[in-house]
Amino acid sequence: MNSDRDRQQVCLGEETARETDGSQKRDMDSLGQSRGRNGVVVGISSRSSENDLKWLKTFIYSEFKTIIVKYLPITNRNQYSWEEEVKKCNVVILYHTKNQGRINIVDIDGALYDKELTYMSNTLGRDKVLVVLDDVENASEDDRQRILEKQPSIQRLSSQFLIFTEYKNSEADSSKKMDLRMFIDWAVQSSEKKEIGKSQDRQTQESKRPETNPDQQMEKWRKLTASQDQCRQKGKKSAKIQEHCRQKESESATSQGQCRRRTWNQEQAKVSAGRRGRN
Repeated sequence: MNSDRDRQQVCLGEETARETDGSQKRDMDSLGQSRGRNGVVVGISSRSSENDLKWLKTFIYSEFKTIIVKYLPITNRNQYSWEEEVKKCNVVILYHTKNQGRINIVDIDGALYDKELTYMSNTLGRDKVLVVLDDVENASEDDRQRILEKQPSIQRLSSQFLIFTEYKNSEADSSKKMDLRMFIDWAVQSSEKKEIGKSQDRQTQESKRPETNPDQQMEKWRKLTASQDQCRQKGKKSAKIQEHCRQKESESATSQGQCRRRTWNQEQAKVSAGRRGRN
C-alpha cells in the first residue's frame, strides 16, 4: 500500500513540474528584474506542487524584500537541470508535506529525497541546507525527535529540521518561523560580507594601478627623455675616447716601425764596416 502511495507521490511531482516549467521561467525573469540579479537566492525543492509551499514563499518575501525565491521541482527525469539550479542558490530548503501520504523523507523504505538531500548538502554545505516538514498534526519537539531517530540523515545533512502544522498559527509554528527567518537572515549577511570583501579587493587592486594623471605622465616622459639624452652624450664621449685611443695606438705603431728601421740600418752599417776592414 505504501509503495503504491509513494509512486503516486512521484507522479504528482512530475506532473507538477511539467505544469510549472513554463510559468517558472517567466516568473523568475520578472522577479530577477524587480529584485536585482545579485540578490540572495533561496531555493525551495520538493516533489510537492508549488501551491503546497506557497505560504513558505509568501513568508520569505514578507520578511526579506531583496531575496529571490526559486521553486526547484524534483522529478525522476530532471536530475541534471535540477542539480544545475541547486548550484545557483545561496541556500536551499527541502520541503515535504505529510499530505502526500506519510513522512518518508530519507533513510526508510520509500524515502523520496535520499539522493537529493545528499547532493544539496555536499554541493552547498550542510549549514546552507534546511529541511521543512509541513502539515503534521503535532509539531512538538518530541515528535520531531522521533522522526530524527528513524531518519537521522536529516540531522546529518542539514543545519535545521523544522516542523509546521496545517494552519501555521500555533505557538510552535511561530517559533519555527523565527528559526526560518534567522536561517535566511544568516544567508543574507553571509552574502553581504562576501560582496564587501569583493569590493575591498577591487579597491585594493585599483589603488595598485599606476597613476594616470596627465601632469605626472608628462613629468615621467621628461625624465625619460633627459635620461635618454644623457645616455647619448655618454655614448658620444665614449666614441671620442675610443677614437683617441686608436690614434695613440696608431702613433705607437708608427714609432715602433721607425725604431725597428733605425735599428736595422745601424746593424747594416756595422756589417758593411766590418767587411771593409777585412779587405
